[in-house]
Amino acid sequence: MKKFLLLYTLSILLPIFIQAQSIVINEVSTGPSGNGEYVEFVVTDDIDCHKTDIKTIDLRHWIFDDNNGYFASGSGTGIAKGAARYSNDNIWKSIPVGTIILIYDDFNKNPDIPADDLSMNDGNCKLVIPISSSLFDRHETEPDIGNDSYSSSGWKSGGDWGRIQMKNGTDSYQIRDINHISTPVHAVSYGDKNINNTIIYFSGSGGSKVFYFDNTNSDNP
Repeated sequence: MKKFLLLYTLSILLPIFIQAQSIVINEVSTGPSGNGEYVEFVVTDDIDCHKTDIKTIDLRHWIFDDNNGYFASGSGTGIAKGAARYSNDNIWKSIPVGTIILIYDDFNKNPDIPADDLSMNDGNCKLVIPISSSLFDRHETEPDIGNDSYSSSGWKSGGDWGRIQMKNGTDSYQIRDINHISTPVHAVSYGDKNINNTIIYFSGSGGSKVFYFDNTNSDNP
């Protein structure tokens, strides 16, 4: 993904987070002028997907979302009603470590988003997928301001960015393992309200910015 606008480094990450995770937020943006939002995940381990000893993870029904109350509660904290998750499609059953997954709002597409790539058979270790794809599910009502839990029922095929859109001033973005759903696997928070239980945190506003991993020593997060 081409880096643009005001860039922030995540080089302050402690190794303990990376060693313990199987997927992290590699890049997230509120987009220029509040539009063009996207999130980019990378499947992590101590190998890359071009090696012969490829490890994989099953991402089916893993949830990704903005702030659900775990990082801040009440109105004005960036809680968009609902959530998104990876669908039960077989494409998510065995994703190799090193794979980059870029998910974007196709109704307000950022001009720097590359062409769609919905195949794991081309050997390029990346996916570029619009949120409206049936490769994602959406929950239209939970969580919300008064309920910070994720439901096991009520999911519908096809994502909706309106359920996971970011508040420019303050918000958090997260990924949750469906098998350990009570806490995030990884998250990026910003602003003056999303200060609880933070994993990666920036004190300033997130408006028209990109938060991304920046490792100047190697390609290993």
